[in-house]
Amino acid sequence: MAETYPSETRTKPDRPVATIDVLPDEVLLEVLSYIWKTHWKTFLNLSLTSRRLNVISEPFLYHTYRYSYRINNLSRNFILSLVNRPQLASHLKNIVLEDWAIRTYPLSRWTGLSGPRSQVSLLSAAEQFQFPAQLTDKWKDELKDDLDDAKIALLFLLTPNVEKMNLVVPPCYNPKNCEKQDLWLLRLLHSAVNNDKVTHLHGFTALRSLQLTGTSTRDGFCLRQFAPLFCSPSLRTFSATNCLEMGSMSNWNEIQNTSHIESITFNGSQLSMDAIKCVLGACKAVKSFDFEWKCINLQAEEAPLLDYAILDEALQLHMRSLESLKIRFTESWRGEMWAVDTGVNSCLHSLGKFPNLRMVDVASNALLEFDASTQAASQGDLSHLSNLLPPSLEKLVLNYWESIPPPEYNPRFEHLRYLAAECSLLLPKLKSLEIHTHGEKEQGWEDLAIQFGNNGVKFSVTGRVYRRQMAG
Repeated sequence: MAETYPSETRTKPDRPVATIDVLPDEVLLEVLSYIWKTHWKTFLNLSLTSRRLNVISEPFLYHTYRYSYRINNLSRNFILSLVNRPQLASHLKNIVLEDWAIRTYPLSRWTGLSGPRSQVSLLSAAEQFQFPAQLTDKWKDELKDDLDDAKIALLFLLTPNVEKMNLVVPPCYNPKNCEKQDLWLLRLLHSAVNNDKVTHLHGFTALRSLQLTGTSTRDGFCLRQFAPLFCSPSLRTFSATNCLEMGSMSNWNEIQNTSHIESITFNGSQLSMDAIKCVLGACKAVKSFDFEWKCINLQAEEAPLLDYAILDEALQLHMRSLESLKIRFTESWRGEMWAVDTGVNSCLHSLGKFPNLRMVDVASNALLEFDASTQAASQGDLSHLSNLLPPSLEKLVLNYWESIPPPEYNPRFEHLRYLAAECSLLLPKLKSLEIHTHGEKEQGWEDLAIQFGNNGVKFSVTGRVYRRQMAG
């Protein structure tokens, strides 16, 4: 009988238990970046679990600073942390000021640290830039008074790596007493121009996007004061809403052809022709220009009319780079439309020379300057619209199209009919054509849609009522 032996008990060798401590910082950084985007509360809890996770979380904790006077006070604690630990300031990439007031004290006087040490730290931080002595003293006085605008200026000057600013700015003039009011940040930046004594000024070299919105839709804000930020070396996108600039911007002459901005957008704004020329002249190569006009100030010295000839001249500075052009109007009833006047004898006559222009969205009279009531158009003139458009065009939008007389008798309609017949030859890349008109679709539009469709162009007509309905 074969001998049997008791089975040997095999034990697994001891293995160290894997913990989060064995993960390299790069892996934790990647994990935290995902949690930061999707689960903010969980991210905050994780950042408090250990000193290591707290240090790794700092770039995300200080990535964005959002302030609204009506919701939360501008924390002096936050600014003090940037003063005492400059490495934290380097993490700040996005600043959002939802309600920037100038002469406004905090809602609560207990906000932040009110001790003498904290005040000394803030004042010392302000002195390091060595702005002109008189200006620095005034700035320090308002820092002592805990004014938000003075602290906001210090916040910006302490953050060298800010990439995006979204600022809701006050009007240039105080609506209560009509006195001029300047933002502390811009006053300090203007004083630093051509001043070699100013030190530690980072110059917003990382700023890529600047969005400005006026707090008041009635008064607007002045654009001229933002020249130092407009010419930031890395700035590529600029947007302004509720901007009112009807005067001369002579201070912008110093920054002509210096800005690298590629996209300019004005929403609900009113600018003089001189202001538009200064804005476009300050840029080297604009790719997108989007202007939505709104009549903010009816008592402005300059009549709220657009001279298409001057605009055309300003756009020619960016003939090689411009890809998208939009000229729109917020106030769209007849009496308040900007330059939508059939008597205006000018147009954007140079667009056909723009080799990279792909999208045009303008009022119809920006291209067809003759009177819409003309009953006939000669055959030789029918190519007028086609000659104004570049072969690179992919989308065309014509707004405020006159529907009286009916389209089949409208000379502008004849231009479209000619364009539909020749678009495959004249505009080989055209894919979409939109007409925004006063009236509904008529038979003439349907026939035109078929003709464009045969050439591979999507044609649409949007019926809109632009005139106010009069009571009674």
